[in-house]
Amino acid sequence: MLAYLAVKALSFKARAFERATADPIVFQKKILFEYLGRNKKTEFGLHYGFEKIRSVVEYQSSVPMSDCETMRPYIARMAEGQA
Repeated sequence: MLAYLAVKALSFKARAFERATADPIVFQKKILFEYLGRNKKTEFGLHYGFEKIRSVVEYQSSVPMSDCETMRPYIARMAEGQA
């Protein structure tokens, strides 16, 4: 029984993975807009207008490339307990 449940769980994950890899551009756009939606009211999201972004091109032109140093002030404030 346990083996049957494990196979069922893994087959669900395998099907989800196969769907995602069937058309990776569509899947990546979906994930991007999920992230933008979740973060549109954050300080970073408000600063870069996540709420107004409607395409990948708009995202690319609105949000600059970032690295750890760019994110350091946001991370430091979160580490101090700020939302």
